[in-house]
Amino acid sequence: MMNLHLLTIPILIETTQQPAQLVHQWSRIFYSGHRKGPGIAFVTGALYGYAAWAKYSVDEPWHHWMVASVTTVSMVPYTWMFMNATNTALFHAEDQFEKGGVEISLRESVRLVRKWDWLNTVRALFPLAGSVMGMLGVCGVVRY
Repeated sequence: MMNLHLLTIPILIETTQQPAQLVHQWSRIFYSGHRKGPGIAFVTGALYGYAAWAKYSVDEPWHHWMVASVTTVSMVPYTWMFMNATNTALFHAEDQFEKGGVEISLRESVRLVRKWDWLNTVRALFPLAGSVMGMLGVCGVVRY
């Protein structure tokens, strides 16, 4: 997910001169992540949850596995709560472009895509933190 912030979005903004094209490219990126991201988060969270249950059932430290599970899956409600307004604004702009309606400026489309990019970067920290917690558990660094 960090590759969007580090590579993809900066290149799109740097090389795109038409607001309709920028918003459309963002939309394609969004839909790709929308189809794959939640499923990956839930499967990963379920695996951490299973590890927590397996450790709990043999009376071994399990809390760090549950923290990894909840942290990873938390990216989904974060998206609903904090990214929805920006997503809606970008989808509205795309809809207006497709209907030939009032267009937003390049400056406004760049502002919205950059805002989404930063919100997405924060969202990417949830599975990253979950994987770090899982790795610390595997290595035996964290045991509670």
